[in-house]
Amino acid sequence: MAPNGELVFVALMPNPEWLQSASLALRPRPPTMVPMAPTARSEDALQEESLDDWAHRTAATIEGAVGKIHNLTVRPITLLARGIVFGTIIITLLAILVTTLSIGIIRLLDVYLFAHREWISDLAVGGVFLLGGLALWSKRRPPVRSAQR
Repeated sequence: MAPNGELVFVALMPNPEWLQSASLALRPRPPTMVPMAPTARSEDALQEESLDDWAHRTAATIEGAVGKIHNLTVRPITLLARGIVFGTIIITLLAILVTTLSIGIIRLLDVYLFAHREWISDLAVGGVFLLGGLALWSKRRPPVRSAQR
């Protein structure tokens, strides 16, 4: 406390020069090139270096081969499995949608249009499905047969 009764926090504040020198110390320094005198390498050091290079090349070759095998086998199988799963989900959802819409349309026709004569509602919806099936049947193409030997 100051003599006049005020609280003083100045003593707890860091010195600005100290902060600047600390931030400079934390910055990464660029690497410097130090010239080195040529040294005579022993044959053991050269042999060890060539073994390290051989190990690196072997690991890179194995990694490349595994990557090629992955791209040629695992990736197509993964895409096929995704297609099967998503296709099954889509077909299931479409079947549920068509069934629900058919039931709803039959109920609407039965209650509001044909006054509880269900067979007429069933006949109308069946006729719509028949016409849709005939339209799809007319769009089909016969299978292409290969030339006989």
